[in-house]
Amino acid sequence: MQMGEWKILRFDTLDSTNAEAKRRAREGERARTLIIARRQTAGRGRMDRKWESPADAGLWMTQLFAPEK
Repeated sequence: MQMGEWKILRFDTLDSTNAEAKRRAREGERARTLIIARRQTAGRGRMDRKWESPADAGLWMTQLFAPEK
């Protein structure tokens, strides 16, 4: 498998990096994409627990992969 380049998207604030990844996937994003936010306002954890992540208090990210055709 050949490794392609990664697209890195950085945001100051997002509702959720996971929600942003889902939106981009629905829009047809197929690249290896890393979505990073300094702050999340509507993050979700295990068992659908909701939480906020304050700015600069951690590393908030989601990786978007797509199967190769």
